[in-house]
Amino acid sequence: MDLLWQDSKRFIDNLFLTGIVFLIGVIYWVEVRIKSHYVV
Repeated sequence: MDLLWQDSKRFIDNLFLTGIVFLIGVIYWVEVRIKSHYVV
């Protein structure tokens, strides 16, 4: 039972980190698009 809880917690932590990295990537991509759009 305890091992299962640790596994699910690790899975949730990985999912959370992946979501943060994905969000940062999307925000960065949008900013680059906006800046390049204004430059051109």
